[in-house]
Amino acid sequence: MKKRYLSTILLFYILTFLPAQDESTSRLQKIYVDDNNNFTSVGNIGLTITNFGVFGDGLVQQSPTDQPSCEYPRGSNIEHIFDGGLWVGGKTSQGEPKVTTGAFNSARINSGGSVNFEFTNTDVITDIITERSSITDNKFFSPHAVSHQDFVAEFSDTNLFVPGTVIRIPNHEPLGVSV
Repeated sequence: MKKRYLSTILLFYILTFLPAQDESTSRLQKIYVDDNNNFTSVGNIGLTITNFGVFGDGLVQQSPTDQPSCEYPRGSNIEHIFDGGLWVGGKTSQGEPKVTTGAFNSARINSGGSVNFEFTNTDVITDIITERSSITDNKFFSPHAVSHQDFVAEFSDTNLFVPGTVIRIPNHEPLGVSV
């Protein structure tokens, strides 16, 4: 049983590194739509997932349902992550190392625009997280699901500004990563 839940978490990490499809380069015309209302409810780990490269909820109290940041075991009220985020590193064409961070040593400020939150969601207004499940009687059943609970999101590091605002993402030099 533990192997199945561990493989779901590992699959989340693996899926984040799949090649992205071609995308439009005009990203600043969208209305800012963060989707941070999804969390795992299958297995022993409760983990909040976002469409801007962050997992965990910053231990913010939500209403009507308080989401887990990274609660283990689920139902215990023991949280193991404040905020976590995808990090992607590479070298520029000049050989200079660069890293884009989903979250690093920084509390969220208005869900975006703070230092070290460099991933943003895509420029599609309906780009929210979709859920799917391999369980046939689940309302999110999909033949494309690979686990009991999949979350599918798209985000990138290509924006210089928080989408739909004039707020510059501080100290951010995009690598051109799409997840």
